[in-house]
Amino acid sequence: MMNNFFGVGRLVADPEVKESENGKKYSNFTIAVQRSYKNADGVYDADFLDVVAFGPMAETTSEYCKKDC
Repeated sequence: MMNNFFGVGRLVADPEVKESENGKKYSNFTIAVQRSYKNADGVYDADFLDVVAFGPMAETTSEYCKKDC
């Protein structure tokens, strides 16, 4: 079984494809997901989630997901 996460967030930096020692491609990136409620100061906090994508998904995220979009 594979872990799945569905969320809406903003990229902290552009994903970059790397290659492991055994030749498999992967991509590391971080997304900031804003919480749906305000804190005691009246400001929305965000959670920063580290994501790793492997294989074709790593290449797709690197090609289509950009911080500036």
